[in-house]
Amino acid sequence: MTTSAGGAGSIAVVAFTPSLNLPKADYVPVPKPVKSKYLLLMHYCPLWKEGTHYGWGKIEPWPERRPEIGWYDEGSPEVADWHIKTALEHGIQGAVYCWYRSSINGPVQQSLGHAIHDGLLKARYLSKIKFAIMWENGCGQGVGSAQDLMDNVLPFWLDNYFTHPSYLKIDGKPVLGMPGYPTSCLSNGYMLLVPLLQRLARLPIASLRTVVFPLGQRIVSTTGRHQFYTVRIVDGVAMPAFKASGDITSMSQADGYIEIPAQIDIVEKGEMVEVRLF
Repeated sequence: MTTSAGGAGSIAVVAFTPSLNLPKADYVPVPKPVKSKYLLLMHYCPLWKEGTHYGWGKIEPWPERRPEIGWYDEGSPEVADWHIKTALEHGIQGAVYCWYRSSINGPVQQSLGHAIHDGLLKARYLSKIKFAIMWENGCGQGVGSAQDLMDNVLPFWLDNYFTHPSYLKIDGKPVLGMPGYPTSCLSNGYMLLVPLLQRLARLPIASLRTVVFPLGQRIVSTTGRHQFYTVRIVDGVAMPAFKASGDITSMSQADGYIEIPAQIDIVEKGEMVEVRLF
């Protein structure tokens, strides 16, 4: 069939081919990757399993959005292989998975870890892609201290991900994603990842200069979460600089930060606080 398409003299040709009537496969067919000179990865948020988070409950009222393979359980190797096949055949070479920790200061316990551990890492076609993790320590739990990072989180990452042959590496170095909010990313990198890298490189741990000032404004913290709260020094007083994780001025206008332990929910105005200077 031919039809006019747009400007004068232009013709579009539309071909309708009969169904291939392929037999139903016993398993996901072997992927046929599209060749590309670029490395392209998709961001994967593991929410798609009944009984976890919202499951499919927020989408089921719109059946037209039902995935081609149905309301699937992403904690299945077969589902992971469908994801791998679909990605590779559309020019995508892998995925960066959101990684959530459910508690701090102890052996790693995950939330929403099914997509990687029950699905991806058991998939038949895993060797055909690359994967990485993004440390979701904003809406998930982070670490209680640098020691918690070194003793619990890093060994878990090394054992389960970084040493895996399919894990994404650049120049032999594993890639770790950080939260998208600039304040979270900068503060986590500065306060946690820099000391980690110094230890891994066997370099002396650079100690931050600390000063003690009275707090200039009451701070209401989040109970159960160890907070690194940015402050600026104004006339000998530590004034809160933190606004929101998405506000870069929370870092750019700060002189340092204070730590608020998980069991503390309020720091009163006038209380003496130790400020670690940037």
